[in-house]
Amino acid sequence: MEAGVLRYRSAIGSSIMIKWIFILLIIAAIASLLGFRGVAGAAATGAKLLIFVVLIVLLLALIFGGIVVA
Repeated sequence: MEAGVLRYRSAIGSSIMIKWIFILLIIAAIASLLGFRGVAGAAATGAKLLIFVVLIVLLLALIFGGIVVA
């Protein structure tokens, strides 16, 4: 392998969470355009929470060997 290439051993859970982040952001954008401020705020809060969770999971995977830098 080339130097500096990241290899993911177990990123399936993170990819599912990233998919949900995009879904929640789209819901927040549409709800905001239609004037549903409560729904937009809830969806945006859910997306922010999932972003935080994904970052923590990726950081832990990097520290404990889930992501290997070759």
